[in-house]
Amino acid sequence: MTKRLWVFALVLAVSCSAWAAATTSKEASLIKAKVVGDSREVLINAPAGPGWDARAHESSLDVTGTIYQAGTTWYDYQHNGTAGKMVDVDDLGFVHVVWMNGLETPAPPNTERHVFYNVWDPSSQTFLFTAGNGGVQIDNASRAGYAAQTTSPDGFCFPAYHAYPAGETQYLSNVSIDFLPQSGAFTAFNPTRANGLEILWPKIAMDDDGTVHMISTANSTDIPQGYYYSKGTPIYDSGFGLEIQWTTFGDGSQMYLIGDGEVISPDIACSPVDTRVALVWHDSQGGSGGIGQMNNDLLLSVSEDGGLTWNTPLDVTDWILPDNNCASGDTMACNGDTLRPYTDCSIMFDADGYVHLAFTTRTLYLYGHPVYSAEATLPDTVALINLSGIWHWSEEYVTQANPSGEFSPVANHYEFATYSNGDSLLGDDAWQLMVQRPSLGMDPTTGDLYCTYVKHDSTQYSDGYNMSADAFVAKSSNNGRSWFEGVNISETVTPVGAVAGECNHERDVTLATYVTYENGAGYLHISHVLDTDVGGFPQDEGEATESMMNYQRVALADLNFATELDPFWPTLHVDSTGIPFGGSAIDETSIPTPTSFTLYQNYPNPFNPTTNIHFDIAQNANVTLKVFNVLGEEVATVLNNQTLTAGAHSYAFDGANLSSGVYLYRLEANGVSQARKMMLMK
Repeated sequence: MTKRLWVFALVLAVSCSAWAAATTSKEASLIKAKVVGDSREVLINAPAGPGWDARAHESSLDVTGTIYQAGTTWYDYQHNGTAGKMVDVDDLGFVHVVWMNGLETPAPPNTERHVFYNVWDPSSQTFLFTAGNGGVQIDNASRAGYAAQTTSPDGFCFPAYHAYPAGETQYLSNVSIDFLPQSGAFTAFNPTRANGLEILWPKIAMDDDGTVHMISTANSTDIPQGYYYSKGTPIYDSGFGLEIQWTTFGDGSQMYLIGDGEVISPDIACSPVDTRVALVWHDSQGGSGGIGQMNNDLLLSVSEDGGLTWNTPLDVTDWILPDNNCASGDTMACNGDTLRPYTDCSIMFDADGYVHLAFTTRTLYLYGHPVYSAEATLPDTVALINLSGIWHWSEEYVTQANPSGEFSPVANHYEFATYSNGDSLLGDDAWQLMVQRPSLGMDPTTGDLYCTYVKHDSTQYSDGYNMSADAFVAKSSNNGRSWFEGVNISETVTPVGAVAGECNHERDVTLATYVTYENGAGYLHISHVLDTDVGGFPQDEGEATESMMNYQRVALADLNFATELDPFWPTLHVDSTGIPFGGSAIDETSIPTPTSFTLYQNYPNPFNPTTNIHFDIAQNANVTLKVFNVLGEEVATVLNNQTLTAGAHSYAFDGANLSSGVYLYRLEANGVSQARKMMLMK
């Protein structure tokens, strides 16, 4: 054995002794709480010890699946923008969780904080490290935080974070490697900084060869600030994880400038079927600087050779620019598009190697809007409306005829919430929107896509008028072309005017990339922080409370996706009507001619008594659209051999004269037919 291995063996021996002691303590003091109904239960791994308790309010949660407590933190706030992945699962079923742990009652900006790690054992269904506040500290710096991670199939976890090492004058982006799978004995390595800049807030992914890929953001007073890519090769010896060797690029750097922007938004993913790596980030519209970091486009760049060279970035959203001259004075027409990506996004590859994006939008009116602003004439100001949505996009649907691809809604929120004195509930809360923080995952067995996110509730807010949020998960069964409405998987309650310690607020929800199966049952793996005072304390919102870092294990069988969101939004662009969401706000001139014959699921479904039936025809045709009952009897004719032009079509169906039940609607055109089921519920 080499000298270096002897040193690591000594570290491992110490680590294993601590692990054994922690495990004994854990098994002696496990606290369980169970709620009745819908085969749901909450299991809180709450071993006795400083900083640990079962939290009385947790015992009454109507959560979906099972919650396990990885640890605690006084630093409720985990990420500014994009959160990346804070949870992952290896091939043996061990679940790895990382988080930013505030170790004491904080006093920003000098709060002591570090990066912590814990691992859930599938055989005992408990976390391995339970001493103190739970978990083990990864970094050996004076201060560290903003953790994301990736995990190898054989169980080596690679946390990415930034840290302030002793003797340094700047934070560094780090990736740590575990000495052995699930051992909790980590060593940190960082690429050489570019141009002496402070580059931090890293996100990380791993390719099939075990190489780690990282994207970080420069912390600079200069706008725009750079996004830097790094590539590292883990080094093993006799099965021990020893170091990470960083690639030096042609320009001599180990942090390669890939793009720039104004927000902490980049994310990264690796293909499971080839050498492709993909990066997504926000760039200010037109590259001229944003407005409050909100006037952005979403850019995507793909490397076909494992990160050595990169394709020209694709502007995914490509907003219609406002008319800065606006001679007409018509403020609605002058605004152009009124949606913008807002700070956070998620990226992944599916099992066929296609890139998928999910991103948050909010409304932005560069000129005052008569509906949402007191300014009805053309002012030189900005009216920001706190309406938000989450959208999906995939490169699979990018074609020469349709270069913008397809956008589909994952979640949206129309409400502009106020409390009794008329002011906005959310106000200027840092980094918060009504729905936000998407995190994509997939089921490699079925091909289904999943997206977790947080959604605020205007009926539940603290004494500081900050709205609490729940964790939601949405599903797509057609590769993202349409999504089922999200299911609330946490169901926590914050009483109106709740004081610190009485709020129940899930934040920074992330989803492991892959669904796993055990005894034929599929499971989602989700992480989130349960904050007991709403708002991000490091941003001077609410009071500091000791929050729980949770892992939530959700069986797919426990998720009831009942309502499909309307998929018939073929473009994300919003025209001058000023309506933030909905079909009437679509810029019809931008809709491309369909390339296939497609009948979509009706919306809404179930319905009472009316619904909309959407379909595409690729060429002019005589079209028949009829509705049948379950006995095959025709009950209604919507179209009878009517000549229609090529394009997208939508027709309303009224079932007022029919009884509740399942019906079949069938579309015929040029000798081809398609049929779908719909449900009328009166």
